[in-house]
Amino acid sequence: MGYDKKGESVVNLYEYVPNSSLNILKFKEMCEEWLNLIVSCRNGIEHNYDIVEGPMADDQIWNFIEGFIEGNISREAFWELVKFIGS
Repeated sequence: MGYDKKGESVVNLYEYVPNSSLNILKFKEMCEEWLNLIVSCRNGIEHNYDIVEGPMADDQIWNFIEGFIEGNISREAFWELVKFIGS
């Protein structure tokens, strides 16, 4: 187990057998729909997907997401900040 700024971390590993009957949403990259889903989930809004695949929000990205949710940064500022992470 590792530690981050919020305390002890846990990594879970799962084995998955593809199943075409599942409702799966896949994001190839961060996009408006990706951000909207993260914000909705963070606000307790449930979705109907069995699995959501896509980019992970690491600590730095998560800080930007929290800033956006709290109204401290605009949507435009979020995307400007995020584009420098991968550079």
